[in-house]
Amino acid sequence: VWIDYLDGSRVKIARAGNPNFQRSYDAALKPHIRKQREGTLATEIELKCLCSAMAGTILMDWEGFTDGGKALKFDKKVAVKLLINHIDFRTFVADNAAEGQNFFAEVSEEAEKNS
Repeated sequence: VWIDYLDGSRVKIARAGNPNFQRSYDAALKPHIRKQREGTLATEIELKCLCSAMAGTILMDWEGFTDGGKALKFDKKVAVKLLINHIDFRTFVADNAAEGQNFFAEVSEEAEKNS
């Protein structure tokens, strides 16, 4: 679903916990799984794994983002950097992806179309 963000920009997000996110997160974490289980995984590495998984599976697209006054096209690598470096943006995406109400209208519209 598209969610309004700041200054006329908006983000397209998928629901948190979707299977694509889970597969991507598991794959990103796989090389570090032993340290995670031991509780010795560095926070920075865990954050990078999380943001890498979110980009393209939860954060799907954006509109109205700029860099130096030029339109910024959605790109997974750029999305990862934004998610890592901007906690408020990451929190916004995660909170809205977890909010079931954001997706309820979309499910209802799909059900209506199919009936």
